[in-house]
Amino acid sequence: MPAQPNRSLAHGLEVLHALAMSGPDGRGSRELARLIGMEPTRANRLLGTLADLGLAERTPDRRYRPGPGIHVLAAASLGSSGLLRAALPDLEILLGEGLPCALGVAWRDQVCYLFFGMPGRPVAEGIANHRLFPASQSSIGAVLASQAKRWRFVAGPGDGQGSLAVPVGIPPIAGLAVLCSRSADHSALAERLRTAADRIAARLIAPSAGQPDAADRPSPDTAAGQAPATATLRPTGRGRSSAG
Repeated sequence: MPAQPNRSLAHGLEVLHALAMSGPDGRGSRELARLIGMEPTRANRLLGTLADLGLAERTPDRRYRPGPGIHVLAAASLGSSGLLRAALPDLEILLGEGLPCALGVAWRDQVCYLFFGMPGRPVAEGIANHRLFPASQSSIGAVLASQAKRWRFVAGPGDGQGSLAVPVGIPPIAGLAVLCSRSADHSALAERLRTAADRIAARLIAPSAGQPDAADRPSPDTAAGQAPATATLRPTGRGRSSAG
């Protein structure tokens, strides 16, 4: 942080983040203040300012929920970064191969998932459908924290499952992960992910570059959720406890 950080701005962003995570029902100002450890009067004043800006919306029962301005910020940030748009083609391919997959970025001590999808489910369900996850328990968090590593595997809580991640970009701006078993061929799976990550990074530089070859695209049977002909890298389970 700078030598003299702007505390008012920091407090406002803290309230904005808590509000964005509150869901459609929102929170009362005192409840939100307790959640983030802020004095209630200050939290209430900041919520009022956010409401004036359209970033918060006050409900008839005196609660606050995300306002339309938050959606504007979210859409603008996703559009300007291009990260999710660049990753979706390869995320679809991984799902078609029967691999639960995730795309995430590190923030503080958490991983924020831009995508977390499961095979056989609509791709749209995977977009921003997973809340913040502790970076210390995440393969994405591990690989982004150890920038010298080409891939990292993090075991789940005793069910034989885990997740394996590779970094996206140089320097890394995100992590690409799949759920897999402890007994999977991690080196081969990492190379598979590395190819996808390189294509994603190429699209960020030049949107027309890094498109998957026809051989990389899933067959109609695979895209429909059937098992691929070669399943050596396919996970043994479908649990979400050890997110990427």
